[in-house]
Parts: sequence; structure tokens; C-alpha cells
Amino acid sequence: MVNFSQRNPLTPLSSIGLNGESAPRSLILVATLLVAALVPTLTFSQGVLPELVTTDDPAKGPDRLRVLHVTGADSGDVPKNLKKFTNYLRRAGSQHWKLQSQKAIQLKGTQPLEVPLPEKLGKAIISVDTKRVATVRFLDPQGKSLGKYRSSRFPLVIVNQRMKLKGQPYVFILDLPAKK
Repeated sequence: MVNFSQRNPLTPLSSIGLNGESAPRSLILVATLLVAALVPTLTFSQGVLPELVTTDDPAKGPDRLRVLHVTGADSGDVPKNLKKFTNYLRRAGSQHWKLQSQKAIQLKGTQPLEVPLPEKLGKAIISVDTKRVATVRFLDPQGKSLGKYRSSRFPLVIVNQRMKLKGQPYVFILDLPAKK
């Protein structure tokens, strides 16, 4: 018969294996756990997942976008700085185009940002959620909606038939910043 009353109760050190008999085994276990905890940290800091690492350069930040306001023109062709969007512009209803303005915007998290549209067309409210889905809402000067567009593909080229400048089509382009 075994007498259980003579066994010593477990002390905190003996419960994790530091009671003298198995100290080398427990040190190996602790060292392995430390290495396992540090390996993912080293992997992320070396650039394995660059989209999770933020940069200090605002031109390369994930929350920088370019906004281009383009209108149809009576003569000319697609300007050189709009060659990237030629296929989109040709389908928008005009052969000749003119860049009205171009602006780089900085989004602050998922907060929406208001961008004025040229020549009293109204304003665009731009927001990008955490999954990189852009939402653009157009409002006229009175605050009535002219349309809402969502897309995860860039460049986001929007042509709205209700927004025209001097009878010419107006195109709103939301693009990622140019890589340097």
C-alpha cells in the first residue's frame, strides 16, 4: 500500500521542472520558447511582409493617393501625364482631353476626406477602408448625391454623365502615387 501523506506538496519551482533533477531539460525548454517568440519579430522587421511595415516617407505611405480632374477638350490629344489612363479616357466620350488639376492627398486612417471638384461641380468625399477598398461619393453644391462608387482596384476612373464642364465630359481619377 502506498502512503500518499508522506509526499511533499509541489512548490512553484518544482511544478515547472526547476527542482534540480530536470534543470537542464527545463532550460532547453525555456530557451526554445524564447527563440520561438523572437523569430516572428525578426521575420517581420526584415521585410517579409512589407505591407505591414510602415514607412516614414509620406510619398511612399499606404494612405497617399493622387486625385486627377480631367475634362474633355475640343482639340489636342491625351496629355503625356495621362497616357496611363488612355484606354479609360477613350471610352469616356471624347477623343481629346485636358488635365484640369492634380493633387496628392493624405488620408488619415479610415476617416473620409472631402475634395472640392473644379468649377462648382460640388465635392467628392473619399474614404479607404482597412481592406483597401476606396469609396467615392459625389455631392453637388446643394449637398444632393450625384453617385457613390466603390472599388478595390486602382486606378479608379469615374465618369458620371450628370457631371459635365461646359458641355464636355468630366472624369475623376483616383490613383496610387507614382513609384519613385
